Amino acid sequence: PINVHQNLSIMEAVENIFAGGLGGAIGTFVGVPFDTVKVRMQSLPEKFVSTGQTFRDTVRLEGPAALFRGWFAPVSSMLFVNAVTFAGESIAMRFLEGKDAKNPSAMSTFLSGSFGGFLQCFVLSPTELVKCKVQVDCVGENRKYKGAIDCTIKTFQQEGLLGFYRGIWVTVLRETPSFGLYFYVYRSVQSMLTQDGQPFSAAATLVAGGCAGSATWASIYPIDVTKSVIQTAPVGTPKAELTMMAVGKKIFRERGVKFFFRGLGVTILRAFPVNAVTFYYYEVFKSWFTKMR
Repeated sequence: PINVHQNLSIMEAVENIFAGGLGGAIGTFVGVPFDTVKVRMQSLPEKFVSTGQTFRDTVRLEGPAALFRGWFAPVSSMLFVNAVTFAGESIAMRFLEGKDAKNPSAMSTFLSGSFGGFLQCFVLSPTELVKCKVQVDCVGENRKYKGAIDCTIKTFQQEGLLGFYRGIWVTVLRETPSFGLYFYVYRSVQSMLTQDGQPFSAAATLVAGGCAGSATWASIYPIDVTKSVIQTAPVGTPKAELTMMAVGKKIFRERGVKFFFRGLGVTILRAFPVNAVTFYYYEVFKSWFTKMR
């Protein structure tokens, strides 16, 4: 029986890796255009002043495809990022609640989600840096990069491996508590919308996932603004000017408190469908794997 339980735990971990990775990749692709708008508003405030104007000018000057610039890096990375997140959350939950964690406590849910969020930072940070650099590389401004692969090569040539981890600790500060909240809101809303013993509900999963994404982004958005500014700073910027404290003070001094919430509307708008789709496909794939098992 011990071997059976060990084999089941390994299988469940593998299922979480694949279900989380595939769900995250699909959900991320849905939100790429909204993310492009958000990053441009955060990093190029003189050029992009509002959500509507950013959408219009991007499409008018660069074509609709520009909204998907840099999509390969985040979408492909989400196969690994979300795999790490959901697997890490599952492992931590099993450690805290045991193998039958059907009704975990709020604390276990938060701590498990935070652990998953912490682990995925070290996969997420390099791909987010490449994505942000490509997204702010606009037409008419002597583009530096042909795409995500070219940006990756040039970043390595100019800054080495450590260059991909610029802003890593801001990412850790953003992701660790936010994923605790993420899983807590998801399970709470899903529990409210689903009766005990009721089978998988697509509607409840979509609503719960959407609420989790929107609530989480709203709670950590100022940190995300700071991270985007750090990651898109020109190569050669002194390290002392790229700390979270230094960048935060500079933003506040030059642009005021409102800038920390710049692009929040489009981010929340993006977060709902992205995370609704992510959790929906996560649950669908997990259900498939369970039936196969």
